[in-house]
Amino acid sequence: MKKLNLLLFISLLFMNCASHPIEQQPPFKIISATSSNSIDGMKTITINYSSEKNIVFENIFYHKQRTKVSLKNTENKKVILGQFKNNDLGKLQNLQMEGDAKKEFGNKPTSKKEKIPFTLKNNEAIISYKEKGEVKYYKIENVIKK
Repeated sequence: MKKLNLLLFISLLFMNCASHPIEQQPPFKIISATSSNSIDGMKTITINYSSEKNIVFENIFYHKQRTKVSLKNTENKKVILGQFKNNDLGKLQNLQMEGDAKKEFGNKPTSKKEKIPFTLKNNEAIISYKEKGEVKYYKIENVIKK
């Protein structure tokens, strides 16, 4: 019985660790993808795309982060936007380091980062979308930094 429980536990563990398959032929075409940093410490990724179908986009994965998308569609242009906190700015912002621990009381602990299920290069992003009720993923290569 112990062996059966162990086998069941291991199989469930591996099922949860399965990688997310990346689609090769999505129902949309990426025209361009750019990222830019703003003064307020935010990083914005802008993805221009074309599609004949209505696509439900969900998340963008970029620079070890995930964010919900927002759409900005006009008659001529279809745009997906994602905003991320810039990890490079303000990592040690407002920390007070003292020899006396009581003087460090106001320091906030660093927040735990969410681990994304993909390994990406600095110029790659993944966008998730729904098609027929199923979540699918597409990798965008060569995101241009502005």
